[in-house]
This record gives sequence, C-alpha cells and structure tokens, in this order.
Amino acid sequence: MSKTSPAMRAVVSEDSEWIGYGFGPRFRLRRVSTVDGSKRTLKLMPSPLDTDTDNTYICCFDVPQTDFEVEVDNVFSAANIEYSFQYSPVFIKRYHLRRGQRLTHKAIDISGKQLVFKRNDGSQTIDDVIRLRANRYGLTVEETLVLCSRIGVAVKTEKPFEIKGQQMRVNIHYTYRNGGSLMKQDFDLKIGSDNTVGDMKRLIDELEGIAYKDQKLFKVKYLFDSQTLKECDIDDNCTVYLVPKVIGGLDVSDLDMNEIYGQRGLVCFMGPTDQSAYFIIRGFETDDTRRVIPFTLELRFTGPQE
Repeated sequence: MSKTSPAMRAVVSEDSEWIGYGFGPRFRLRRVSTVDGSKRTLKLMPSPLDTDTDNTYICCFDVPQTDFEVEVDNVFSAANIEYSFQYSPVFIKRYHLRRGQRLTHKAIDISGKQLVFKRNDGSQTIDDVIRLRANRYGLTVEETLVLCSRIGVAVKTEKPFEIKGQQMRVNIHYTYRNGGSLMKQDFDLKIGSDNTVGDMKRLIDELEGIAYKDQKLFKVKYLFDSQTLKECDIDDNCTVYLVPKVIGGLDVSDLDMNEIYGQRGLVCFMGPTDQSAYFIIRGFETDDTRRVIPFTLELRFTGPQE
C-alpha cells in the first residue's frame, strides 16, 4: 500500500506577487490595461477570514474595471501537473502543464471570453447578474456574491513512471531531419516487459522532450499504444525505431522511410480572445500519494471609492 505524503498548502511569495507550492508550480494575476495593453502584477495576501477549508487569498485591484490574466508557471517544478479553475459549482476547466513550461490565461476556457474584473458598485446591472446566478446555482444572493468574486484553483501532480514486469534496457534509434540533413541519435530506456507502447512514448516524452503525440514507433511493424512490449516481442537490449510524425515541417515521405528502413515491399467574460494554448499530456495519471490542497483567489477592488 502506497504512503500518502503530508498535505501541501499554497503560500505567497515574499514579494506578494506569486502564490504556489513548494514542489514548483505557482500562479499570479496581472492587470492588463485596456488602453495600451501594459501589464502590472497584482499583490496577494492571505484573507483574515481564511480557513483550512477554503484557503483564501485576496488579490487587490486598484481600478474599478480592467482586463486581467492568470499566469501559471511550472518552470521550476519536478513534475508535470494538472490544474483546474473553478468559477461556479458547475464551471470547472482543467489543464495540463509540463515541467519547465508556463502558460498565460487571458480566458479560462479555450477561445473563451476575456477575463475582466469589475467592482461591485451596487448598480442595478450588477444586482441583476447576481440574482440571475443565484437562481441558476440554487444559492442565496449573499452566497452568490461571494462565489462571483472568486476563482478556485486546484493542482495535482502526475503519477511517477512505474516499471511493470521484468525490467529491461531498450535502445531507441531516433531519426529526424534538421534542415536538409538526416540526423540519427541513439539513447537507452529502462522499462518493463508489461509496460505498454504508450508508456514508452510517455517515458521518451519525459526524458528526451519528444512530444508523445509526435512519436511513431516501429520494430518490424508499427507499434500501437495499447500493446505491451512483451506482445510486441520487445525484450532486453532490443532496438526500437522512432521517427517524428513530422520531419522538417513535412509528413514523413516514402523516401525518408526508404532511407531509414529500406525499400517497401508492398489529431464576467467579455469579448472573444485568441486564447488557444491547451496542453494535453497523453497517458497522464495523477499521483494520489501527493495531497495538494486547492486554494482560492478572491478578487477585490482596493482603489479609491467614488
């Protein structure tokens, strides 16, 4: 039975600009000027009403209405992560982010509407929106007012790679194009006989940075993701051939294949944005032994009152 690690709680950085976890991933909010597009990082502070259940941090806006964005930084993390944004009981969006990468959200959803902060000025328009959402979610007006000022954030790490069956060494012969030149590279993997071809692709992705979705693996025949290495007759010191799905910006040609393998026999939100980055890690499994406590970002206006 696997041991569960102590729960990890998010903390704010010394400059109050980031909130994150000790194992790497961190988040920050930036105000974006609707006039010139300039950006300013907003300060974060623990809520005086914070509890162990909601883990709330206040983000202070100094203007009554502005666009904003959320930056997710996994550059110094030791693991790939899955994170989610929750805006209501039913509005939850999940993303994957590899270690060593970062992503900025102008919208929560892909091709979604621009994230905008607006001060609750007590206007009829604001009251109508709150009451509409209260009816939709089956909550009181007071509960909905709190909900609409918050974005919940939850983080999970990817399950470490597990060797299944008899451990063996497999040589990967990687052939790709660099400009007009055909390049060749060999590297070894430690993997198990009961691991699948999909597991092997995930390990290559993790160790060599060749994206899972861009890999084609061959022995004598094309290897399918669901097959185990044993089923593919791959054993210790065996060689597997790897080619990218794209070589030099073009599909792999018959000439490339001939050169590699020999002659052939016979994939408030306002106006629309261009938010398009969406990372999906194939074969992602969460590490249930690492307990990461979600946190909530509460948005508040701290500028002069009118």
